[in-house]
Formats: sequence, structure tokens, C-alpha cells
Amino acid sequence: MNNKVSVIIPTYGGGDKLSRAIESVINQSYSEIEIIIVDDNPPYSEERILTSNVVSKYNYDFIKYIKHSKNKNGAAARNTGLKFAEGSFICFLDDDDFLFPDRIKKSVEILNKNQEYGALYCSVILADKNGIYNVVRADKIISSKDILLDEGIIGTGSNIFIRRNIIKYLEGFDESFSRHQDLEFLLRVCKYTNILNLNDVLIVKSTNQTNNIPNYNKFKEVKNKYFEKFKT
Repeated sequence: MNNKVSVIIPTYGGGDKLSRAIESVINQSYSEIEIIIVDDNPPYSEERILTSNVVSKYNYDFIKYIKHSKNKNGAAARNTGLKFAEGSFICFLDDDDFLFPDRIKKSVEILNKNQEYGALYCSVILADKNGIYNVVRADKIISSKDILLDEGIIGTGSNIFIRRNIIKYLEGFDESFSRHQDLEFLLRVCKYTNILNLNDVLIVKSTNQTNNIPNYNKFKEVKNKYFEKFKT
């Protein structure tokens, strides 16, 4: 049985935090991993140069570094990573988040023991420059109803741990969504399988200092599209 885990790290404007994310995967207690870093920064930009310099420090055969020819979006970056993934399990990690050492080992173990589930989430620490401000607990199996009622139910996009065959069946992320890509994807996942919970704190979501406040009209448009798609 192939128990390899492909960890996909999309990065845009987060080169200063990227090393921490990469090292949190390298230092996992689980060894059957590969890391796929997808650089969504514009070519020749300062962030592309910074990101390339960071990745060049890690000379490991299990690390793949993919550069987009232009800035796309987070959904596109994740889909690019999926094209290069070889593992039976997919783990996503945002460039400003990081994993505790047993994140992957415990996730593989619990999914292997619960074959009827195709995806899993765990508890997450939420932190900013002032320290920890909340903990999102993975205290129940979640369905589409739970996601629609609580958009922050999994805490971070880094909390998606899923069987590769399900992503293949769902054809990845919807790249037409500039925001809410994670929620849109999870709602489609829940049409196929509920999401199992692992109530151990295994991820830290660290607020990126990058200004990512959307234009109001664009944000409203995305919200309307999101709710329209799943209104039934």
C-alpha cells in the first residue's frame, strides 16, 4: 500500500515565512513524504527571487519546486501541485503556517483505520505577532451543513488532509474562485465523504502580515457566487 504523503505548499508573498513551513515538514515523525512548493509570485519580482533563494537552501530529492509563469491564484497553485503529486494522501500547507511533528503520522494512521472516510482535519492554534489568540478544535465529524454554518470550522486551508483519489474524482480546486477556494472545495468533498476529526493540536496558523484585504465589490461578488453555487 502506498502511504506516501504529498505536502503541497503554495506560496505568494510569503517568502519570509516559507523556511519555517518547509522545515516543519522535513522534521515530521513520518518519513514517507514529498514536498511540492508552488511559487505563484510574478517572475522577476522580489518575492520570486526571495522564494527561489529560500528553496535553494534545501537540497533534498523529495522536494519539488514549481514556478508559475505568471501570478494565478491559490486554487491554481494547489492544482499545479496536484499535477506533480505522487502520494496516496495530500496535505496542504500555507506558506505562513507550520505543522507539529506528528501531524502527518497521526493523520495517516487514523485514515488507514477509518477507510470509510476520505478526508480529515485536526485542531489548530491561531496566532499572530502578539501570540496565540484562539484554538479551533476538531471536536466533531463535519458535514456540508457544518461548513455552511461556520466558515472558520477548520481554521486554515492547511487543515485539508485528504486521499488523493478523492481529489482526482473532484478534479481539484475551482480556479474561478479568487477567495473561499478552501470552503468551495470542502463542500464538494462533503458530497462524497464526511470529514473525520482528529482532536489533537497539530497545526499553527500564523497570520501573514501581507495586506490581503479584498476590494469590497469584488469580495461581495465572490460571496454571492459561493452561496449561489451551494444554495441547494
